[in-house]
Amino acid sequence: MSDQKNQGHRDYLAIAVFIGVLVVFIVSAFYLVRTIRKQDFGDPVKIVSRWMDTHIEKYLEKKKDIRPQKKKDRKLKKHFTAGRKLYNKRKYNRALQEFDKAVKIDPSSFKAYFWRGRAYLKMGHYDKATADFKMVVKLKPDYARPYHNLGWLYYQKGKYEESIRYLNRAIELEPNNGWAYYTRGRSHFKKGDLQMALRDTTKSCTLGYQQACSVQKKYENEVREGNQ
Repeated sequence: MSDQKNQGHRDYLAIAVFIGVLVVFIVSAFYLVRTIRKQDFGDPVKIVSRWMDTHIEKYLEKKKDIRPQKKKDRKLKKHFTAGRKLYNKRKYNRALQEFDKAVKIDPSSFKAYFWRGRAYLKMGHYDKATADFKMVVKLKPDYARPYHNLGWLYYQKGKYEESIRYLNRAIELEPNNGWAYYTRGRSHFKKGDLQMALRDTTKSCTLGYQQACSVQKKYENEVREGNQ
């Protein structure tokens, strides 16, 4: 019984393969007939030659399109990887040069902009860092890290509303990031909103960000004194 079942499966498979081959043959034949010129009907060699030339041409065109893209990807990876290694070694100036090259190769690479922004930030070029992080947000709106950096940069500039706006988005994307709550709390504190500052700092401490735990008592005292 089992042998009969297996034989049946093999028969179905053979039929399916036969039908598949037949369909491919019919489509190819139809295409060939459609593309044959009337004057070529009497010359089978010319027909086959023309058909092969057409398909080889198409194949080579595809190869032409793929080759430059692969080369571009390799160059991008080379400069980006070199930039990351230099950044990790705190050689920010040289890292910046590599990220510059990466951005020129592919202006849509959000990672290249992000790490160039980080290099600018480490070098104290805050305006350039801000511009790069904003470009990352434009290219990759659901990537949390540029929002964190923009929140911190605007805090440093004393633009607390802007800082809070970017950190709001950072927290939407990464709701368990203690640093983001802590920094947003500091912005609220600078604005004079003690209740919001305490709420964010408490949340940050709960998430395990130790620096927030040490500041939490200070904010609690401030709120207590404000309520007296």
